[in-house]
Amino acid sequence: MDLTTMEINLVKIGGSVISRESSENKFERETVRSIARQLHPFHHGLILVHGTGFVGKPPAITYGYYKSGHAAKKDYLAMLAIKDELRVLNHRFVRTMLDESVPVMPFGISHMFTEAMDALKPGAEQELRDVLSNGYVPVFYGDLIMCRDGSFRVFSSDVITLLLSQVFHPRHTVFLSDVDGVYRHGDNLDNPAENNLIEVLNAKVAAELERSEYDKNDVSGGMSAKVAHALKIASNSEKCFIGSGINPGVVSGFLRGENVLGTRIEAG
Repeated sequence: MDLTTMEINLVKIGGSVISRESSENKFERETVRSIARQLHPFHHGLILVHGTGFVGKPPAITYGYYKSGHAAKKDYLAMLAIKDELRVLNHRFVRTMLDESVPVMPFGISHMFTEAMDALKPGAEQELRDVLSNGYVPVFYGDLIMCRDGSFRVFSSDVITLLLSQVFHPRHTVFLSDVDGVYRHGDNLDNPAENNLIEVLNAKVAAELERSEYDKNDVSGGMSAKVAHALKIASNSEKCFIGSGINPGVVSGFLRGENVLGTRIEAG
């Protein structure tokens, strides 16, 4: 398939969508299955990124790197165990997608991205283009990467999504969350219906938003980080959107061009 005529869609599925503390193995299999069925008709030219959710976030608080994104070498055994758990989460995600006939191909970030976490490595872009042109779906996930001194740094799924958008300039970029979009008062998480959903968000509106208490305990910055990254991604993407990955039909409806519930992101 010719990539010059292929429509690229980039979908980032939040960790809060694919994992729950109360779920078997902390994995929300039925939710992922629903998303897979929605994405199947759009799998040509699709790139997926997923977060770590209840697998990655609690250890970040336990070991104190939720603020800095950096874990000391002295905790290396714990970090290696977390990396293994994240790999297993990715395996469950990939397996579920394959069960629904979405031809996903997982990639490790250390293989594809620079140590500075600021770009794809030489040759990685062509490798991904070859994968896409053959009809397969690259999958990335947030992870810990080892630094040269043996410590570890968080490479968040939001950053991965931003870097991919800079290379592929997708037609659609979608952030799937466990809420319907971005609210004016994001800290009222227990009663989101009482908040005002922002239908169109730009830099001016974002500057007026309050940073929620929930975000402060999130190593990847929670919704605040998603908004910041989405505003940058909107400059690289024809359409950018934040919506629910839990409510059926949201991502498929957006990709079809329907006016679904959520927040559309505008650059500038």
